[in-house]
Amino acid sequence: MRSWNAWFLAGLALFLGSCTYWEPYAPLASTGPSPDLPSSLQVVSDTGSPLLLTEPFVRADTLFGRTGRDTVRLPLHQLREVQRQRVHGLRTLGLIAGVGAVWITVGLYGGGLE
Repeated sequence: MRSWNAWFLAGLALFLGSCTYWEPYAPLASTGPSPDLPSSLQVVSDTGSPLLLTEPFVRADTLFGRTGRDTVRLPLHQLREVQRQRVHGLRTLGLIAGVGAVWITVGLYGGGLE
C-alpha cells in the first residue's frame, strides 16, 4: 500500500507542475531603477533558443541569470521575448478535483464497496 501512495503523490506533483504556463513579462528597461524580477525567467534572444534563467537581475543594460552552474549575461537590446511562469488556477483546481474523484472511486471499488 505504501508504494501506491508514493506513486500517487509523485503523479500528483507531476500533474500539478503541468498546470503552469509562461506569460509575457513586461519589457525590461535599461533606464531607471532595477526592477524586482521573479525567481525565474524564460528569455529568447536574437542569437538563440529559449533559455531558462534562475535568480535573474538587471545591472545597467544587461540581464544576468543562472543556467545550471553557469552565470550568463544578455544585453537587454538583444532580448526578443521575456516570459515568467504562472500557475493556471482553474486548471489546477480542476485537476485536484478530478484526481480526488478518481482516488475516491478507485478506493471505493478497490475496497470492495460496490
